[in-house]
Amino acid sequence: MVLAATFEKDGDIITNCLHKSASVKALLLEVVCSIFQRLLSGSSAVDISEMKDIENGVSDAEAANLEVSWLQDHLARFLLVEKTGQWSSLLKEVKANTLLVSKAATHDLKQRQVELLAAQERAEKAQRCMEVPKLVTILYLFVACGQSPLKGEVQWVDL
Repeated sequence: MVLAATFEKDGDIITNCLHKSASVKALLLEVVCSIFQRLLSGSSAVDISEMKDIENGVSDAEAANLEVSWLQDHLARFLLVEKTGQWSSLLKEVKANTLLVSKAATHDLKQRQVELLAAQERAEKAQRCMEVPKLVTILYLFVACGQSPLKGEVQWVDL
């Protein structure tokens, strides 16, 4: 079926074949048809070694003077689709990784904000504690001068 479709669409691709033996020509046609079927199947599960095998098969057919420019077009389209699929997969992976990094960064930012707030509260408390020695010094001076610094009720301040 593939061979008939090939001959119908592209004519006799073995007309200029370097090999005269019918069995060699048949093997070359078999290779070309096999490659064509693999490319038409649209299987994205073609690995690097299979791709090299396909490219080598096309090169061998060209070396034997088979008219396979049409097959090169299919191969080029297949490679483009493969690359596009690889880029798509890579972009999806990058997007997923970016999302994970973004979530981690957001979590880290929130944690650092909590730490900053706690540090600010400690700094305010330390500032209030720094006021105590000043008050003690002022009280000492009042007492040393014989004056009472307190008039009225005493109020305690929580530090």
